[in-house]
Amino acid sequence: GQFILIRRQVYQLMGGHEAVRTMVLEDVELARLTRQKGFKVAIISGIEMLKTRMYRNLGEIISGWQKNMFALMGHSWLRTLLTVFFQLFMSFSPLVLLVTGLVGTVLNQGFLWLLTGLAVYLTGLICQTLLRAKGKAYPRYASLAPLSALFTSYIVISSALICAMGIGVSWKGRRY
Repeated sequence: GQFILIRRQVYQLMGGHEAVRTMVLEDVELARLTRQKGFKVAIISGIEMLKTRMYRNLGEIISGWQKNMFALMGHSWLRTLLTVFFQLFMSFSPLVLLVTGLVGTVLNQGFLWLLTGLAVYLTGLICQTLLRAKGKAYPRYASLAPLSALFTSYIVISSALICAMGIGVSWKGRRY
């Protein structure tokens, strides 16, 4: 949502940002409103043309994503919990299988455990690296996916709790 290209006449017809100023995800709501008014919406990657820095420090990262995550989950606890589970499972299961394989080998449970664990771990690492490379998201940090999953899971759960408890978040001088 950092860069939105829209025809002036369409933007004015919808009421511009005034129409979505109270929304947490105003860019998403602007697109939804555009579509509801019968206009076409397209999401196009401009990664080769444009670059932006959303946040300057860890505090801004946490606040910014806490503001967004539960809304991105459609304010659904089920979707939130499934997302966290899937993310943790996909990030940690290869590591768990690798450790299980090492322990199994040490306990003379067979070399097959080690090979299976190693294969699953390397497959996960390769997938993380390729996905990050495709999205230009620091492929060299793929091995840190489990730490990233813990950090992101914290943000997703805390976002849901902040909304559920009615605490809300402050962002750029506005309270949500």
